Amino acid sequence: VTVRGCTMERINLIGFGTALVEDTTILDTYIFNLRSDYGSMFGGDVIIRNVTMNRENTDRFAIFNGAWINHNFGYPLYMPRTVTIDNLTIPASSYITPFVSNYDKYEDVTKETLKNGDKNNNMVIVPESIKVVSNPSGTDFRPNGGGIQFPEIEE
Repeated sequence: VTVRGCTMERINLIGFGTALVEDTTILDTYIFNLRSDYGSMFGGDVIIRNVTMNRENTDRFAIFNGAWINHNFGYPLYMPRTVTIDNLTIPASSYITPFVSNYDKYEDVTKETLKNGDKNNNMVIVPESIKVVSNPSGTDFRPNGGGIQFPEIEE
């Protein structure tokens, strides 16, 4: 999917392939909503180029929103394989993390057995890389909290 030259709230994303968002303004706290009714899964590559995010009354932004539930969807739940960021701007004194979701509440969704001993029906495959290739506005990129080990944001 390619989104270019738009002003919009967010993009619902599911499946595989390449998602390119370019020369666009996002009027929400996150760019992509990984639909939880499909397991918040997108096993492709994401490219964000010349994107501005703007939402009043918040200082935390995210690239992705998703939710984890222990339901057997019948397939592994891939987060985006790679994320490339080229000039993403958010309001001054704000920061951005890769994911805003209930993933931060769990320490073990990438493992076959959950911390409480239950079988994990939704093993999550985390991104291989999150890379910032250009940051002229000085956007503050921060890692996620919680137990899932996302890759370091390469700047």
